[in-house]
Amino acid sequence: MQIIKNQKISDNHWQYVFELKGQPAEIISEQTKLDAQSVVLFNDWQALSAAQKNKVKAIAFTPEDEIKFTPQEIEKFALIGIIFPSFNEGRGYTQANIVRQQLEFKGELRAINAYRDNLLLLDACGFDAFDLVAGENVETALTAFDEIRLHTEHR
Repeated sequence: MQIIKNQKISDNHWQYVFELKGQPAEIISEQTKLDAQSVVLFNDWQALSAAQKNKVKAIAFTPEDEIKFTPQEIEKFALIGIIFPSFNEGRGYTQANIVRQQLEFKGELRAINAYRDNLLLLDACGFDAFDLVAGENVETALTAFDEIRLHTEHR
């Protein structure tokens, strides 16, 4: 699967341990195999043992999740994903602002289930990676950055 990262097409090296609709794909337990490439839902991550939490380098937030980390705590993650369950769901923009501005997160901030028409706004909020909603063409979506910039430059 390909994503857009830093406004270029890139391979996705992360494995979601959930379905994109926000429902756990499986119940995470002590037997669940988590590795350095696993992306775990925040609520599932909270329920993990300390040993399993230390293995997780990527978490994903749903719109309902409140982000309660310090800058030092959030820096242990290489990737923070924010799930957009629908086109008109806007809470992820606020979550991104918290992660990038307030917590000063320097890792990958990924919009999961992103729409082409929202890419420039998502980029402005601090996202640097975009896993597009099913059916969106990555190459076509990538052109949205230039199209929208050209339009705004003519004002």
